[in-house]
Amino acid sequence: MYQRRTFITALAAQSLVLATPAVAREKPTLALERQRTGEKFQCEFGRRGIKDKDLKSLNWILRDVSAGEVKFMDLELYEVLARIQAQFSGAPLMIKSGYRTRKTNSAIRGAARKSKHVEGRAVDFTIRGVKTFDLVKVAQANGAGGVGYYPRRGFIHVDTGQERYWRR
Repeated sequence: MYQRRTFITALAAQSLVLATPAVAREKPTLALERQRTGEKFQCEFGRRGIKDKDLKSLNWILRDVSAGEVKFMDLELYEVLARIQAQFSGAPLMIKSGYRTRKTNSAIRGAARKSKHVEGRAVDFTIRGVKTFDLVKVAQANGAGGVGYYPRRGFIHVDTGQERYWRR
């Protein structure tokens, strides 16, 4: 009986070892859809991060749509968003707001004067079919600094600032 148990354990361990390289080869992806414009973009992260052409497209999707201005967004923010998205089978993040100029930010009722959006370090989003509070829990568990929960407005805020949480 002992030999059979040892054999089965070894067989199970071997199957895990054989399966691991396939899992390790999967590249994380990031898929975004801008709610206001309907624009969509998806890219993969390689060993060296995001390709330059993909970064330009990501920054474009997260631009200040009202002002028509693009900012180079924080790379760590893209990594956090990809980790969050991976928890929901890669469903696209529906972007409500990314970068904001100071002028756009000051026109938004209730926006923080020192908003991380102005620095290119924040995004407001949701995922279709996912409860907003579930997004909050996943964001907090996946390296987001600031996490804002806006249940009545149906989105969350994620940034790469200091770790904090709020609800409005």
